[in-house]
Amino acid sequence: PTSFQTNSEKANKRIRETRARIEYAKFLQGTLAEMAVDLRKRTSCAEIGATAEEFQEFLLKLKEGQFSSISSFEITKFKRIFTEELPLWKLERAQLQELCRFMSIPPFGPDALLRVNLRLAMRKIKKDDMEIYS
Repeated sequence: PTSFQTNSEKANKRIRETRARIEYAKFLQGTLAEMAVDLRKRTSCAEIGATAEEFQEFLLKLKEGQFSSISSFEITKFKRIFTEELPLWKLERAQLQELCRFMSIPPFGPDALLRVNLRLAMRKIKKDDMEIYS
């Protein structure tokens, strides 16, 4: 129980959670970099090539933490790239557990339960986003 945890146990738990979030952020950064390369490979016209370069600049701003310099125009321009959902059925158990930990979902149970819990959490986030947007 949490009432019997010492301060060092609480600190260790926070450190583990932070490490899991950092690992997930690294995973997402790698995925974004792969998407930029894939976008460049799929496109050949000059207009889209400029978009790929702008996308790389956008990624650099994200990596460097320059969130205030990112305009809403840039976000809406690149949001179509991120419309694809993460296929949860392709993820391994370790990845599902890390995603659950990142989203503060208990990472226990069979893979199917983890996928359902993640889908429900993502739907809730999308619903909240739609409420904020409207």
